[in-house]
Amino acid sequence: MDEPNAANGEQADPPETDAPAPFNKPTADLILRSSDRMNFRVRKAILAEASPVFEDMFTFPLPQSPDEPAGSPPVVDMAEDGHTLEGLLSLCYPIRKMPIQSLEEATILLDAARKYSMDGALTFLGDRLIDFAKAGPVRVYALATRYQLQEEVVRAAAKAFLNIYIHNAHLKSLEDLNHISASAYLRLLDYRDRCAAAAVRVFDTYTWIDSSRWCWLSCGSSGCASGCAGPFKDGRHSRLAAWWEKMMSYCRKLVLANPCGEALASRSCTAVALAEAGKCNNCRSLAPHELEGFMALLINEVDKAVAQVELDIV
Repeated sequence: MDEPNAANGEQADPPETDAPAPFNKPTADLILRSSDRMNFRVRKAILAEASPVFEDMFTFPLPQSPDEPAGSPPVVDMAEDGHTLEGLLSLCYPIRKMPIQSLEEATILLDAARKYSMDGALTFLGDRLIDFAKAGPVRVYALATRYQLQEEVVRAAAKAFLNIYIHNAHLKSLEDLNHISASAYLRLLDYRDRCAAAAVRVFDTYTWIDSSRWCWLSCGSSGCASGCAGPFKDGRHSRLAAWWEKMMSYCRKLVLANPCGEALASRSCTAVALAEAGKCNNCRSLAPHELEGFMALLINEVDKAVAQVELDIV
């Protein structure tokens, strides 16, 4: 804790510290001092290339601080703290970029990059946001929209949004939604609805299924077969095994709720079907292996259908 200033009772400023390399070189021609008094020794030419805000600042000579030694580079006091400045400057320098650990950290850096009009930094941060899309798709979508990041970020977030359950209580807690328009969020919901419609259409026709390939479409057991359906890929109509028909109905509900192939990747999708198939002498030995191949085909068909849906980006 800072000691109070004896003269006026105010908290004393924290001591100055030097930033880590490469922002500590004595050959620098400018010092950026963070809000927590960390000195970043930088080169004006690099900052001017990265930021038109700094370029304009350097149009006129910077005054020498009376508190600094003679010959010392001019000092510019910054509103950002040392951690934020280090992250921002690392995006401008030809060095290894500081890793982004969280969406909170990314938001702080996005704010700073936009403040100084650093387009290159904004693009880099947008690329990093894609790494967080699966864990926080709504937040990433909101950030990408708010900061007008590249379309790839918006699309990655919207695609990841398809595989989460929507809970109103959870969405109300997302402060990031306060920074985008209602129409922007409605576009995301509309995209999800159209993807769901496309995904369930896969289950409304069998023209992508070869009826001669799967045991549940050629089982002659009276206790296993259900109604007749078709046409299939080969133009035939076939009787369906009741257990497979139930499984397809269950999978249809899953993609209606989460319109993406990944929603069908869990073994729970086939667990009940395999148990039922085990009661049929004809299906018992073939179903486990064939269902594995069929689910891969089904997942691919769902993903193909969803990929045809366009996301509206304004």
